[in-house]
Amino acid sequence: MRFVPGIDNVAPIAGETFTLWWFDDTLPDGGTSTFTDGDVWVAYDAAVLTLTVLEAGSIFNGATASPDARDVASLRNQYAFLDDLSLTLQPFSIAGGTSAGAATFGDVVSATFEIKLSAPTGSATVYFLPDQIVVQSGLGPMPGYYAFGSPNGYAAEISITAVPEPASLALLLAGLGLVAGAAARRNRNPAQAV
Repeated sequence: MRFVPGIDNVAPIAGETFTLWWFDDTLPDGGTSTFTDGDVWVAYDAAVLTLTVLEAGSIFNGATASPDARDVASLRNQYAFLDDLSLTLQPFSIAGGTSAGAATFGDVVSATFEIKLSAPTGSATVYFLPDQIVVQSGLGPMPGYYAFGSPNGYAAEISITAVPEPASLALLLAGLGLVAGAAARRNRNPAQAV
């Protein structure tokens, strides 16, 4: 499995929201999936972003995602690069899917974030960190566990534009007013010959 991100707002501004989807590009569009449950993590910079919603994708056949209180130490062991980053780690349990093999569009999860008004212009990276997924089909009475992941997780970089500070906006408007005033004065007093 290899996960690729998709985003609904490619140039969000501070104060706006955006939704990221992670797709398994090895599943055929409209194919079937027998995934039912799993554990996933999302890592992000809480100084810039607020995670508002995480939903299980169509590969989980109707399952729901809910935050859980797992200890982050185990994840830091699995994804060692997290030690160098100051990110918020949020674990989610995905449960309640059916193994009926419903049609899927390859979407694994979607996460909606709000960009804080204080966010500076720049970029923020959101990591999707899958742990394990339960597959019910063809494995007898006991479910099989399919651990899918990458030692570096799956990253999506978001470019963010800051909202101008009130003082900067006031200075811009004052400058525009001076330029407009000078142009109006020039129109009233035609240039004299030198």
